Amino acid sequence: MSITLKARHLVAGAIAVVVLAAGSGALAGSGTFTDVGESHPFFDEIEAMGGAGISTGFPDGTFRPGEPVTRQAMAAFMGRGFGRVASAEGAGTVDDPLPEVAELGDVTIAAGATQGGNGYVLVTGWATFQVVAETTCPCAVNLQITDGDSTIEGAGTMLSNDDVEPTSGAALGGAAVSGVFEIPADEIGTFTLLMGTLDADAVVNGQGNVSALYVPFDGTAGETL
Repeated sequence: MSITLKARHLVAGAIAVVVLAAGSGALAGSGTFTDVGESHPFFDEIEAMGGAGISTGFPDGTFRPGEPVTRQAMAAFMGRGFGRVASAEGAGTVDDPLPEVAELGDVTIAAGATQGGNGYVLVTGWATFQVVAETTCPCAVNLQITDGDSTIEGAGTMLSNDDVEPTSGAALGGAAVSGVFEIPADEIGTFTLLMGTLDADAVVNGQGNVSALYVPFDGTAGETL
Protein backbone atom coordinates (compact mmCIF):
# COMPACT_ATOMS: atom_id res chain seq x y z
CA MET A 1 0.00 0.00 0.00
CA SER A 2 1.40 3.40 -0.94
CA ILE A 3 1.12 6.55 1.19
CA THR A 4 0.22 9.80 -0.50
CA LEU A 5 2.30 12.95 0.01
CA LYS A 6 -0.49 14.54 2.07
CA ALA A 7 -0.74 11.47 4.31
CA ARG A 8 3.01 11.46 4.81
CA HIS A 9 2.84 15.07 6.00
CA LEU A 10 0.10 14.21 8.48
CA VAL A 11 2.07 11.28 9.87
CA ALA A 12 5.21 13.40 10.20
CA GLY A 13 3.25 16.12 11.99
CA ALA A 14 1.78 13.65 14.44
CA ILE A 15 5.23 12.26 15.24
CA ALA A 16 6.55 15.78 15.82
CA VAL A 17 3.76 16.52 18.30
CA VAL A 18 4.54 13.33 20.25
CA VAL A 19 8.26 14.14 20.34
CA LEU A 20 7.64 17.70 21.53
CA ALA A 21 5.24 16.48 24.20
CA ALA A 22 7.77 13.97 25.47
CA GLY A 23 10.46 16.62 25.52
CA SER A 24 8.27 18.89 27.64
CA GLY A 25 7.79 16.14 30.23
CA ALA A 26 4.15 15.43 29.39
CA LEU A 27 4.82 11.73 28.76
CA ALA A 28 7.60 11.33 31.30
CA GLY A 29 5.57 10.66 34.42
CA SER A 30 2.84 12.02 36.66
CA GLY A 31 2.86 15.05 38.90
CA THR A 32 0.64 17.89 40.03
CA PHE A 33 0.17 19.05 36.45
CA THR A 34 -0.65 16.71 33.57
CA ASP A 35 1.82 18.31 31.16
CA VAL A 36 4.84 18.38 33.51
CA GLY A 37 6.35 14.95 34.05
CA GLU A 38 9.36 13.83 36.06
CA SER A 39 11.68 14.19 33.05
CA HIS A 40 10.96 17.90 32.77
CA PRO A 41 14.11 19.90 33.69
CA PHE A 42 12.10 22.06 36.14
CA PHE A 43 9.84 19.32 37.48
CA ASP A 44 10.88 19.78 41.14
CA GLU A 45 10.48 23.56 41.06
CA ILE A 46 7.07 23.41 39.37
CA GLU A 47 5.94 20.70 41.79
CA ALA A 48 7.04 22.90 44.70
CA MET A 49 4.94 25.82 43.41
CA GLY A 50 1.95 23.54 43.01
CA GLY A 51 2.40 21.93 46.42
CA ALA A 52 2.69 25.30 48.16
CA GLY A 53 -0.39 26.64 46.39
CA ILE A 54 1.54 29.37 44.57
CA SER A 55 0.33 28.11 41.20
CA THR A 56 -2.95 26.33 40.57
CA GLY A 57 -2.40 25.78 36.87
CA PHE A 58 -5.21 25.87 34.32
CA PRO A 59 -8.70 24.38 34.71
CA ASP A 60 -7.74 21.43 32.51
CA GLY A 61 -4.98 20.41 34.93
CA THR A 62 -2.06 21.71 32.87
CA PHE A 63 0.72 24.09 33.82
CA ARG A 64 1.75 25.03 30.26
CA PRO A 65 5.39 25.67 31.17
CA GLY A 66 6.32 27.07 27.76
CA GLU A 67 3.73 29.86 27.73
CA PRO A 68 4.67 33.49 28.52
CA VAL A 69 3.79 34.81 31.99
CA THR A 70 1.43 37.78 32.03
CA ARG A 71 1.81 40.64 34.50
CA GLN A 72 -1.38 39.60 36.28
CA ALA A 73 -0.21 36.00 36.63
CA MET A 74 3.14 37.21 37.96
CA ALA A 75 1.31 39.37 40.51
CA ALA A 76 -0.61 36.30 41.68
CA PHE A 77 2.57 34.21 42.00
CA MET A 78 4.34 36.94 43.94
CA GLY A 79 1.38 37.64 46.22
CA ARG A 80 1.00 33.97 47.09
CA GLY A 81 4.67 33.13 47.39
CA PHE A 82 6.48 36.06 48.93
CA GLY A 83 7.13 36.01 52.67
CA ARG A 84 5.63 38.36 55.23
CA VAL A 85 6.51 39.26 58.79
CA ALA A 86 4.82 40.54 61.95
CA SER A 87 6.10 41.44 65.41
CA ALA A 88 4.74 42.63 68.74
CA GLU A 89 5.85 43.47 72.27
CA GLY A 90 4.09 42.94 75.55
CA ALA A 91 4.41 42.56 79.31
CA GLY A 92 2.78 40.37 81.95
CA THR A 93 3.04 39.08 85.51
CA VAL A 94 2.95 35.56 86.94
CA ASP A 95 1.45 36.04 90.38
CA ASP A 96 -0.03 34.23 93.36
CA PRO A 97 -2.89 33.44 93.24
CA LEU A 98 -2.98 31.95 89.75
CA PRO A 99 -2.57 32.23 86.75
CA GLU A 100 0.79 30.50 86.54
CA VAL A 101 1.21 31.69 82.94
CA ALA A 102 1.01 35.20 81.52
CA GLU A 103 0.78 36.50 77.95
CA LEU A 104 3.73 38.59 76.77
CA GLY A 105 2.32 39.48 73.35
CA ASP A 106 0.80 37.92 70.24
CA VAL A 107 1.19 38.31 66.49
CA THR A 108 -1.28 37.65 63.69
CA ILE A 109 -0.12 36.71 60.21
CA ALA A 110 -1.90 35.57 57.04
CA ALA A 111 -0.71 32.69 54.89
CA GLY A 112 -0.05 33.29 51.23
CA ALA A 113 -0.71 30.70 48.54
CA THR A 114 -4.14 29.57 47.44
CA GLN A 115 -6.49 26.67 48.09
CA GLY A 116 -4.82 23.30 48.58
CA GLY A 117 -1.42 24.60 49.65
CA ASN A 118 0.30 24.91 52.99
CA GLY A 119 2.80 27.42 54.28
CA TYR A 120 5.03 27.67 57.32
CA VAL A 121 5.46 30.28 60.03
CA LEU A 122 8.68 30.66 62.00
CA VAL A 123 7.76 32.20 65.35
CA THR A 124 10.46 33.53 67.67
CA GLY A 125 10.00 34.95 71.14
CA TRP A 126 12.32 36.30 73.80
CA ALA A 127 11.78 37.91 77.18
CA THR A 128 13.47 39.30 80.24
CA PHE A 129 12.15 38.50 83.71
CA GLN A 130 12.17 40.39 86.96
CA VAL A 131 11.52 38.98 90.41
CA VAL A 132 9.07 41.27 92.18
CA ALA A 133 9.75 40.19 95.77
CA GLU A 134 12.91 38.79 97.31
CA THR A 135 11.06 36.06 99.16
CA THR A 136 9.63 34.33 96.07
CA CYS A 137 12.70 32.76 94.43
CA PRO A 138 14.74 30.78 93.43
CA CYS A 139 12.16 29.76 90.81
CA ALA A 140 12.09 28.35 87.27
CA VAL A 141 10.64 30.47 84.48
CA ASN A 142 10.10 29.36 80.90
CA LEU A 143 8.64 30.63 77.63
CA GLN A 144 6.07 29.00 75.35
CA ILE A 145 4.59 29.81 71.94
CA THR A 146 1.08 28.61 71.13
CA ASP A 147 -1.37 28.96 68.26
CA GLY A 148 -4.23 27.61 70.34
CA ASP A 149 -3.89 24.06 69.04
CA SER A 150 -0.20 23.26 69.56
CA THR A 151 2.47 24.63 71.87
CA ILE A 152 6.24 24.87 71.56
CA GLU A 153 8.21 24.88 74.80
CA GLY A 154 11.40 26.88 75.16
CA ALA A 155 14.34 26.29 77.46
CA GLY A 156 13.70 27.48 80.99
CA THR A 157 15.87 29.66 83.18
CA MET A 158 16.37 29.86 86.95
CA LEU A 159 15.87 33.14 88.76
CA SER A 160 17.46 33.77 92.13
CA ASN A 161 17.47 36.70 94.51
CA ASP A 162 20.39 35.52 96.64
CA ASP A 163 22.60 38.39 95.51
CA VAL A 164 19.96 41.08 95.21
CA GLU A 165 20.54 44.24 97.17
CA PRO A 166 17.73 44.86 99.67
CA THR A 167 17.01 48.24 98.12
CA SER A 168 16.43 46.84 94.63
CA GLY A 169 14.15 43.90 95.41
CA ALA A 170 14.62 42.46 91.93
CA ALA A 171 16.68 39.96 89.98
CA LEU A 172 16.90 39.80 86.17
CA GLY A 173 17.00 36.81 83.83
CA GLY A 174 16.07 36.02 80.25
CA ALA A 175 15.05 33.22 77.88
CA ALA A 176 14.13 32.61 74.24
CA VAL A 177 11.94 30.19 72.28
CA SER A 178 11.33 29.52 68.57
CA GLY A 179 9.49 27.01 66.42
CA VAL A 180 7.81 26.40 63.07
CA PHE A 181 4.05 26.07 62.68
CA GLU A 182 2.28 24.81 59.56
CA ILE A 183 -0.47 27.07 58.32
CA PRO A 184 -3.00 26.22 55.58
CA ALA A 185 -3.36 28.49 52.57
CA ASP A 186 -5.53 31.57 52.94
CA GLU A 187 -5.77 31.14 56.72
CA ILE A 188 -4.88 33.67 59.40
CA GLY A 189 -2.86 32.46 62.39
CA THR A 190 -2.36 34.09 65.78
CA PHE A 191 0.70 33.11 67.80
CA THR A 192 1.00 33.99 71.48
CA LEU A 193 4.13 34.21 73.63
CA LEU A 194 3.54 32.88 77.15
CA MET A 195 5.63 33.12 80.30
CA GLY A 196 5.20 30.33 82.83
CA THR A 197 6.63 29.31 86.19
CA LEU A 198 6.71 26.04 88.11
CA ASP A 199 6.41 27.86 91.42
CA ALA A 200 2.86 28.98 92.15
CA ASP A 201 4.14 31.32 94.88
CA ALA A 202 6.52 33.21 92.59
CA VAL A 203 5.76 36.76 91.56
CA VAL A 204 7.61 37.49 88.32
CA ASN A 205 7.25 40.27 85.80
CA GLY A 206 8.14 39.62 82.17
CA GLN A 207 8.69 41.84 79.15
CA GLY A 208 8.74 40.07 75.82
CA ASN A 209 8.90 40.36 72.06
CA VAL A 210 7.43 37.90 69.58
CA SER A 211 7.85 37.85 65.80
CA ALA A 212 6.44 35.67 63.02
CA LEU A 213 7.86 35.08 59.54
CA TYR A 214 5.75 33.38 56.87
CA VAL A 215 7.37 31.34 54.08
CA PRO A 216 5.70 29.08 51.49
CA PHE A 217 8.26 26.25 51.56
CA ASP A 218 9.72 24.09 54.30
CA GLY A 219 13.11 22.42 54.29
CA THR A 220 12.16 19.03 52.81
CA ALA A 221 12.99 17.87 49.32
CA GLY A 222 10.36 18.86 46.79
CA GLU A 223 9.33 22.00 48.65
CA THR A 224 12.55 23.92 48.29
CA LEU A 225 13.62 26.02 45.35
